[in-house]
This record gives sequence, C-alpha cells and structure tokens, in this order.
Amino acid sequence: MILTDGQTKHVTCIGEMLPIRDALEVVGSKRKVLILTSLMQGNRRFTEIQRSVAQLNLKVLAKELKDLEE
Repeated sequence: MILTDGQTKHVTCIGEMLPIRDALEVVGSKRKVLILTSLMQGNRRFTEIQRSVAQLNLKVLAKELKDLEE
C-alpha cells in the first residue's frame, strides 16, 4: 500500500512478480540450485560439475542441465 494525497492506493505488483515466478519455476529443485552454484564458480566441464555436487549421478545431471538449458 502506498499513501498518496491522504488516500490509500493499492499497487498491483503482479506484473513485477512474473519474472520471479518464472525463475522459481526453472529453479524448482534443490539439485538445480546446487548446479547453478557450481556454474557460478566459473566455466565448468560436465564432470567438474558432477564432482562439485555431491551424490549426483551422470543421468540426473544431464537431465537437470537440459532442463536449465530450455
């Protein structure tokens, strides 16, 4: 709510929240957050990402990277 000229106006923030909603849809799993954290440390090769994320097998990593790419 913003007070303007003594009147309370409701500000709709739905338009401003759409990018946040889209980002949360993409980064919906904890594995994706861990992968993104690994990528933020610099350009990584596939096996380097796998080593940096504990207990992540090749098949799951490939799927998650493909989802992130889309």
